Amino acid sequence: TMSNSVRFFPDKRGLASGLLTAGYGVGPVIWAPISVALISNYDVFFTLKVLGAVFFVVIGGVSLTVSTAPDNYRPAGWTPPVQLAQQSSSIEKNWMQMLRDPLFYFVASALTLGEMSGMMLVGHASPIAQEVANITPQAAAGIIGVLAMSNTSGRVCWGWISDKLGRYAVVMVLFALGGMGMVALSYVNEYFYLTCAIMLIGLCYGGFLALMAPLTADLFGTKNLGLNFGIMFLTIAVAAYAGPLLVAVIKASSGSYTKAFIAAAFINLVGFCIFGLFILYKNRLLKTRAVNSPVNC
Repeated sequence: TMSNSVRFFPDKRGLASGLLTAGYGVGPVIWAPISVALISNYDVFFTLKVLGAVFFVVIGGVSLTVSTAPDNYRPAGWTPPVQLAQQSSSIEKNWMQMLRDPLFYFVASALTLGEMSGMMLVGHASPIAQEVANITPQAAAGIIGVLAMSNTSGRVCWGWISDKLGRYAVVMVLFALGGMGMVALSYVNEYFYLTCAIMLIGLCYGGFLALMAPLTADLFGTKNLGLNFGIMFLTIAVAAYAGPLLVAVIKASSGSYTKAFIAAAFINLVGFCIFGLFILYKNRLLKTRAVNSPVNC
């Protein structure tokens, strides 16, 4: 679904990706209370059967209405803007060619670090809020709701902004803002300022998730985007394991979350530098291709 939507909307890749990632981000909010109600009234196995049947019917029925986007599809009358044309690759690469391209490792490393920083907060948001602001679990639940909303809205907003300003500029901004948010967390101890810092980090984390598919399409083409995006999506698995684990280790060794926030800020700084190197390397490749093109020979 993600790859097909991105191919159908080359003029709005960021927004299309953001809306889809926001959709699966909102999913647990809808289905979690339904699942709890079913389990409370029946049991786990009955709940799994009901949800499985509902998902099978709904997803199967909706899939019948979905068309496959043609290769190199462009909406009528649309021409890529300058910044998108500069960032997009005219070369279609399969997954093996993508893995041999140094650009993949620049982007995958940067995305992993950005997602890892966000996961460091998402995985421990409630205990962090309770300890930093000295609040009850019930009050911390409110902050978790704010984090979920900012995460979801960040996916849509940053995806839309990337269509206007360019993906590379937005990624650099996400690293900068995410690092600032983590530094702020190491200083705040009041509910309001804690909530603001968490909102900022949630917005940035959502942005990284929204930009993954458009970046993959821009760099390696849309023909093999389904598999290429699947490989790039593995960065989330790495981040989801490493981020919360790193916070737990630092908390256990230091006794507080402050050093974990500093570590997360440093991770954003490293991601900023790696993506900056990626931009320099990509621009160098573009200049080399321009010099070696038949027009200039």
